[in-house]
Amino acid sequence: MTEATNQRDFYGFCLKVDQIELYTAFIERYLQDLQNQNDSFDKVIMDQTQEAIKTIDSPELNRSTESVEEPSLERSAARNFISSLSASLPRMPFSPRTSMRKIRFRGSYDGVQAPIAEMSPPSSPLLHASFSKSPRSPGFFANQASHCWIVPLSPALRDFIRGGIPPNYRRQFWLGFTGCHEIISACPGIFDNIISDHEHLVTEHTSQIDKDVERTFSGAIGSFSRDSLRKVLVAYSWKNPNVGYCQGMNFIAAALLVFMTEEESFWMLSHIVEQILPNYFNKSLSGSRVDARILSHYLKKRIPKLFKHFQKINLELSVFCTHWFLCLYVTALPVETAFRIWDWTFYHAPYGAKVIFETALSILKLHEKKLLATQDDTEAALLLNEETSKFFDYNELLSVEIKPLEGNKVNTLRDKFKKEIDQEIRARDATIRNQEISNLTHLEISELETLHEQFLKHPTVNDFGIDLETFKKVILVSFPEWNSEQGARDEFLSRLFRSWDINQDHLLDFKVNFKLKIQNSR
Repeated sequence: MTEATNQRDFYGFCLKVDQIELYTAFIERYLQDLQNQNDSFDKVIMDQTQEAIKTIDSPELNRSTESVEEPSLERSAARNFISSLSASLPRMPFSPRTSMRKIRFRGSYDGVQAPIAEMSPPSSPLLHASFSKSPRSPGFFANQASHCWIVPLSPALRDFIRGGIPPNYRRQFWLGFTGCHEIISACPGIFDNIISDHEHLVTEHTSQIDKDVERTFSGAIGSFSRDSLRKVLVAYSWKNPNVGYCQGMNFIAAALLVFMTEEESFWMLSHIVEQILPNYFNKSLSGSRVDARILSHYLKKRIPKLFKHFQKINLELSVFCTHWFLCLYVTALPVETAFRIWDWTFYHAPYGAKVIFETALSILKLHEKKLLATQDDTEAALLLNEETSKFFDYNELLSVEIKPLEGNKVNTLRDKFKKEIDQEIRARDATIRNQEISNLTHLEISELETLHEQFLKHPTVNDFGIDLETFKKVILVSFPEWNSEQGARDEFLSRLFRSWDINQDHLLDFKVNFKLKIQNSR
């Protein structure tokens, strides 16, 4: 493993020894392009916002906003914002001649504030509404009919986003694209309330968070506050107890904090975990398995030669794609490259997940020739790891001709493969369970399967277990030879039921009660 150095990138993240030369060449070009891009971006946004003003004045929008009080005042405020916007647009706090040392050491060592967030432009309802896909945009910007753009993005702005949003604009655009800005406006104080209500409570999740916070980008001093990182992760563990906390979320949250406040990062993390990476952070990690299967599906169709080669060398796609997807590439690629992928991903909300597959296909296509020359799965995995870690030039990805995926199709495939994987998990669990019980009871597997089928055929009480009368029916169907004299039979089955009812709630669960009670009695 290549050792990290004390030299840092634009965001304060440590560079590895073998990255320094490539990064030095990249950053000089990047800063020159960024200054030009920032000036052009300002103009494109001005044009886009002017379109928003025209839409505000349109008869169609006026009819849809008749319930809004004093719309003329709203429009006046919007125009006032337009007139002052050019003066308030942010400028990059450096020139292309800024020394590499100053760039590498952005932010204070205390990391109290996210450095990029400090130079974001002032928040504006108009700006957010212009770029929001949510059906519940603020005030007269509302478009209750659909999730469409209120003002269609111009081709110029779309191209800019595709190439990468300037760092000082990411906060505004990410919040607008995902609808998180509106959630924050509609749900003020939720983040702070969660923190204050659970400040001193300790759970298995908070204990793991405390361990992982210090290990998250351990060399990235000054890029984000570790205290802020802990607050975001702890708050989310209480917001979504079904997920709680899982490793991988810490890197996503830390990357968000480079650009955003704690509250904004909290809601963006919610969007990523629940919309872009569903089921990635549950106990079975089924989401990553589903997406590996989807990538395999598209690889077979789009790059068939490489798909066959991976089969030949027995390379499981999950070996590398789980690492890519779990943290949205931020630990697999140089962070600026990953952030540009995030730009495009959030732009496509609520179908942003398709971008992670398009990116994976582009990376594989770009390195297809080298991968086809590999002799085994280890060599191929190491090659991908080495190439992606030095992938500073995002424009290389843009140069790859990969047909865009359909967001709806990706979601359909997720549903399909999730059902398949859930069924496989249930079948595996049933096999393990039956084997364990068979070892304890000396019942044949076939007898246990019959018994379990009978359990499933009968309704449970409160979705937990079966009662005594149902238990008798299940046993007698499964073991007809037990049909003896009715009185003696009922007494035997009643005693057997009570014996297996460990917690004395008068209900039996097949896996818990049947296995554990027999184990205790032997």
